Amino acid sequence: MINSHTIIIEGDIEKVFQQALFWGEAEWWPKDSLMRYTRLSNFPSPLAGEGKGEGVLQVGTRYHQKVLLPFAPEWDVEVISIAPNKEVTRRFLNGIFSGTDSVILEPRKEGVEVRVVMDFDVNGYFNKLAWRFIFERLHNKNLEKILRAMKEYFS
Repeated sequence: MINSHTIIIEGDIEKVFQQALFWGEAEWWPKDSLMRYTRLSNFPSPLAGEGKGEGVLQVGTRYHQKVLLPFAPEWDVEVISIAPNKEVTRRFLNGIFSGTDSVILEPRKEGVEVRVVMDFDVNGYFNKLAWRFIFERLHNKNLEKILRAMKEYFS
């Protein structure tokens, strides 16, 4: 299955990419988002000791993702590719989904198109029902909120 959401952001593609790279961790991430990302792996930063964060994000960086609702799913993902100023792709490692989740940037004359694409399958009969009747709608509303927050950050 494919689940895709798009927004146009006025801004420099390099700056927008830096915010997309830290998806789930960036300062603009909505405080009331239903999705929480917790970084599980850190790689030493050349800027360590300068107050520049907890290490670099690179291929191999892992996150634990949790939907912030009672009895909601959680899973782990790993960054599998980074194309500078273009795309960040994470692979689902376990849990409800199989497949990938990407943030893709394309330059447009109006600014930068930011597209979030899940190319995935839902694992398990119960999870398929829950996705179809509950989680897909919540996922879509939450992604719209996340993309609006990112756009507002650049306004």
